[in-house]
Amino acid sequence: MSIKLSELTQGPSHAKVLLLGPSGAGKTVAAATFPGKKLWLDFDNKISSAANFYSQDKVMLESIEVKQYGKMSIKPATGKPRIAQFQEDMAVYFKMHDAKQKLPFDTLILDTITTLSDSLLEDYRYVSQTGVKRPNVDQNSQSDYGLFATHFKQIIGRLLALECNVLFVGHTQMEQDEATGLRTNEILMPGQLKAKLGIYFEEVYFAKINQKGERVWQTQADGKTTFCRTQRRNMPIEITANYAEIVRVR
Repeated sequence: MSIKLSELTQGPSHAKVLLLGPSGAGKTVAAATFPGKKLWLDFDNKISSAANFYSQDKVMLESIEVKQYGKMSIKPATGKPRIAQFQEDMAVYFKMHDAKQKLPFDTLILDTITTLSDSLLEDYRYVSQTGVKRPNVDQNSQSDYGLFATHFKQIIGRLLALECNVLFVGHTQMEQDEATGLRTNEILMPGQLKAKLGIYFEEVYFAKINQKGERVWQTQADGKTTFCRTQRRNMPIEITANYAEIVRVR
């Protein structure tokens, strides 16, 4: 399929954002500022922080539908395993997308890539890949990690293709390079995919509290945070942790 470049400037513009940061940086609360009806895929079990923060904002609370995958069992005695339920739920929206039907939400939030990664690897150990030879039953094999990279890229691709805003949230931690002694913020997820994760997203921000005590998103890389990037011209190095700041810059 081919189109004119001018066609990409027509119709709705959707933000495809990867928001990374340490625990306590306000990622979940800020994620709720994304517009319209929101479908929240909660693997982290911390959506209550947003519910508490917006407890007096009935419009905000009613705009969010939450699927609490983090509260489901990886291998339940009855019902579907966590990842199988996630895949079944997403298949409904992929089918709507393929049929060019309007989705029942304006923004999709996956919270977080870190805990989704853990869930996928647990699923391989205890549910979907139980025949694979492993050092022990509770340890993933090399083939699991190969499958994980392929599976995760498929999930990213399908969700980012949806006609809506898409926000992936992920955890980071400070790590020190043994050779250089430099300390940098690194994405908390397994395997080599984390080094390439940013290429799938238009915008990659780092959530932090700046020297003024303000919750902000860093939009450009520096020596400590190398994964930040933006495709929006004139985007400041730091913006207030709010969706409105993304669309304000064109």
